[in-house]
Amino acid sequence: MISPIYWHPFIYRFTMNGLFAISNYNLKDEYTKIADEVGTLSVVDLCCGDCYFKKFIPNNTYIGIDFNKTFIKWAHKKGINAEQKDVLTENLPSADCVLMLASLYHFLPKNQDAILQKMISSAKKKVIISEPVHNLHSSSKSVANFFSNPGGAYTGQRFSANQLISLYKKFNASKIIDMGRTMIGVFEK
Repeated sequence: MISPIYWHPFIYRFTMNGLFAISNYNLKDEYTKIADEVGTLSVVDLCCGDCYFKKFIPNNTYIGIDFNKTFIKWAHKKGINAEQKDVLTENLPSADCVLMLASLYHFLPKNQDAILQKMISSAKKKVIISEPVHNLHSSSKSVANFFSNPGGAYTGQRFSANQLISLYKKFNASKIIDMGRTMIGVFEK
């Protein structure tokens, strides 16, 4: 069942801001670091949700991709270029940089390699993934699973720091940046 957090972008952002405040995590620092890595490159943002990252790269060419119709319609109303797609089964648009923020866990336990390979194939210059390794899921699995389910085949699994580092290294990350709560992998072509 799809979690209420994914019913509308306003609910999603309100919940995310609350969770970050409770955990004393500054998402803006992480996204500023990622925006610095992106620079002026064109971006395809996979599993873009409410397209919050677009605020950090306002002048870049940007396409948000998500399978949630409500989020895509909301993005269009905000004037954001976004497309509804299943990133696992459909072709991805090409861009200088393909990124995925806090969503790779949705593809565990068996599709994370396929998604990362697809991202690398679609990127002209760079892939950036930021994924949490310390989160609410670590301390309260049933509550976190309920709030983390975007629908589909979600398994409730998350990456440990070691698992994520191993995946990043397997695909030859040029940089691994430890942000505390999250780990950013940068893959240059």
